[in-house]
Amino acid sequence: MSDTPYPRGTPRRPLSFTARLVIISLLVLISTAVGAAVTVESYNEINASHVLLAAAGAIACLAGLIYDSTMYALALEVVIFCGALLSELQTHDEDLPHCLAVAAKSSIPLITVAVLSMLVPSFFSTFALILQQPLIIAPLVCVFPMLSFLVAYVLMIKSGEVTWSITLMAVLVGATYTLLMAWYFNRTHKHMNLLDNREMGIAFCTANAFLISLHQQSTTSSSRSSSTTMPVIMPALVGSLVCTIICIALGATADVWHVVGSGQFWMVSLDGALGMAYFVVPSTILGWRFWSIYGDFTHGLLSGAVPTLELDMPMSPTQLATGTLMLMLGITSTLGVAVTRSLCPFGAHLYGRVYCVGWQSSKKVAVCMDWSEGKALLEEFSRLQASINFVVTRENLRQDAEQLQEATKAGHTLMPYTGERKAHVEYQKLFGLAPAWAHGETYPSDILACNKNDTKIALWSNYYTNTVEMESLFSDIESARGGSIICFENVNNVVEVVEEISSKGYSVAPLSEVTKDFEAMTISAED
Repeated sequence: MSDTPYPRGTPRRPLSFTARLVIISLLVLISTAVGAAVTVESYNEINASHVLLAAAGAIACLAGLIYDSTMYALALEVVIFCGALLSELQTHDEDLPHCLAVAAKSSIPLITVAVLSMLVPSFFSTFALILQQPLIIAPLVCVFPMLSFLVAYVLMIKSGEVTWSITLMAVLVGATYTLLMAWYFNRTHKHMNLLDNREMGIAFCTANAFLISLHQQSTTSSSRSSSTTMPVIMPALVGSLVCTIICIALGATADVWHVVGSGQFWMVSLDGALGMAYFVVPSTILGWRFWSIYGDFTHGLLSGAVPTLELDMPMSPTQLATGTLMLMLGITSTLGVAVTRSLCPFGAHLYGRVYCVGWQSSKKVAVCMDWSEGKALLEEFSRLQASINFVVTRENLRQDAEQLQEATKAGHTLMPYTGERKAHVEYQKLFGLAPAWAHGETYPSDILACNKNDTKIALWSNYYTNTVEMESLFSDIESARGGSIICFENVNNVVEVVEEISSKGYSVAPLSEVTKDFEAMTISAED
């Protein structure tokens, strides 16, 4: 055994390129395999188009988690276009211009949202209030497809048309929604939301545009007479949903363990992924074997148990079931991406060292605010012995250089925005070293630039604009007994809030203390 000591403890470096590649590849491969395998029974075959569509669905999900809602809309638009094009080519294989026109028409709703989000992003802020309670809205949106699917499924059982692929897809939808609700209502920080109003509005409009496009494809597929009633785009929807449920499971597991920083997130995620594989893989194999052996027997029991429904419908039960199942898959997948982004910076964890919360039971909280709002309150903060984490811009660093230097000497922390690279350069000119912290989530390129200077990124567990809900704030602080990262924007009574926090026995500390990296153990061969 080597005598060279080696460290043990939480990783303090971002994931390497190889690690990121492995994680993304595994997510895409698993989602692609499940998406293609689940739908193979309905198509009676599996070909390259099914595999590619399943992979496209998984990649679209990751685009939404890693980038933003605009990129998610563009990725879904590509999926919708490819699915519609393949569907049209099956029946109009000699009329390529017609197929391209129909496919382009199906993708119009999503491309409209993507273009508007880039040209007039403020337009989408008006929709933010609608998405404040996504898991209350979702049942209202899902209720008609869900009831229609249940009716169609009963009719399929009576007519002997039920298949294990449709059953498994319905189970995936139910499992995803159940896990999502359990995470949302039992999360550690009850008022955590990492999406601003614009992002929430774009996410809401993207989900609705996606459903409109899916409805167009569903009605088109149902009106055709073909060898299968399963829409061509179904592998993409299942692939996207599988990728979503994996990311939800990883984020929920990390939240339960109250991870501090990206290093702990990936440690817990690795354990969680192995635990899921230990139970999910055998359960899936046993379920498939049970259906293949006892499927006819089970169908006979169910056929005798369910009531007889006499309904005059313009389509077969299988067509109705697949059409409504498409909508449920789309609703659950887009909802899952939006809620996961609001509760867990999955993409930022992939590329950098990101902190949303600090250590529990530390009796320390971090307060973040803009320098332009807080520079006049420095004396009040000094009186309260509070160390504030100020967000600074390039202009702040140029215009208030002397005052910022005095603030750092007084124990305050300065954080440029993650995406404002010129501010990082200005900070380095002023202080002679790179900033230890940056604020806000942005694209991977900006996060990687922070990694080069060993700059950590601070997000938040509580974000307040204009007014502070004292009850919600202190319920979060006291539930974890510290570790909250609180951001204030345009709040007039910050001093009163800080004073109230201090009066309850908590100290307002810099981020470096709230998220303190403990010294790693060094183990040698003798140990």
